[in-house]
Amino acid sequence: MTRVAWGTVGFYDNGKDSIVATGLCFANGINISPDMRHVYVSTTFGGEVFVYERKGDNSLKEIKQIKLYSGLDNIEVDMHTGDLWLGCHPVLHTLTEHMSNISNPGGSQVLRLRLGETVTQSSNVDITEVFVDDGSIINSQTVASYYEGKLLIGTLFGKTAFCEVKHA
Repeated sequence: MTRVAWGTVGFYDNGKDSIVATGLCFANGINISPDMRHVYVSTTFGGEVFVYERKGDNSLKEIKQIKLYSGLDNIEVDMHTGDLWLGCHPVLHTLTEHMSNISNPGGSQVLRLRLGETVTQSSNVDITEVFVDDGSIINSQTVASYYEGKLLIGTLFGKTAFCEVKHA
């Protein structure tokens, strides 16, 4: 796997396609805000969430990069609060080791990002680590889906975890 920023985001509609974002280092997760004004893209090797403003013609304008220092996977969006829930690989080499041999534990991490009402390059982001594990409970998780105090964590190969979140 490469750490070269060759990743892109494409847009497809009614037989027409276009590249709307470039220069991403292994873009892996993508989602949209509840009001459909912002698009979020996570990068596994870059460890960043890119926040884009979605224009009327569906082109994207980058407005913020959030560096998280973890291998980011899928992004889920809480449709009530707009919070981002990220499935992460906190130590990337354990992910590749787990993919080569599933008996090798791979770490798991869930991050919640609270962006606030207005997203700008200088706006603050509240980042909370909601779950972290060295692979003892769940191996190499890829997605975290939150709903009304409950968190479902999915993995590459196998088990899922169900958690109650006390202070979301």
